[in-house]
Amino acid sequence: MITDDARVVDPKACQVESWVRRNRESTEMWALPACNPTGHFEFTFGGARTEAHGESAFTDQIVQVKTILRPLETDGWGVGLAAGTARHLKRESANGWPGDAYFYVPVSLAFNQDQWVVHLNAGAVN
Repeated sequence: MITDDARVVDPKACQVESWVRRNRESTEMWALPACNPTGHFEFTFGGARTEAHGESAFTDQIVQVKTILRPLETDGWGVGLAAGTARHLKRESANGWPGDAYFYVPVSLAFNQDQWVVHLNAGAVN
């Protein structure tokens, strides 16, 4: 799943986005650390460890860069641009980088003094 909001981490700060995805025969544990060293670009590098059939292994890697083209304001809208690559280590064709290249445009719309924020994403993956 490649989805996001039209925001980046604060300048000179980092965050970790993480989640667990339970599939029928496996469980994926994701961690995606992201940092914004310059104030203009958020860099992400992370991946997933998957448990299946009693075994556990690192199965996915993601490298991404994101920037904001229009900052999200109170009761307004914002838009960004992200591009990256996802590498699936267990897949036969995943012998090296760049893996599956992708880009997307996150759009965020804020309503009611930012009590409601809707995120829309459009993009493509190869």
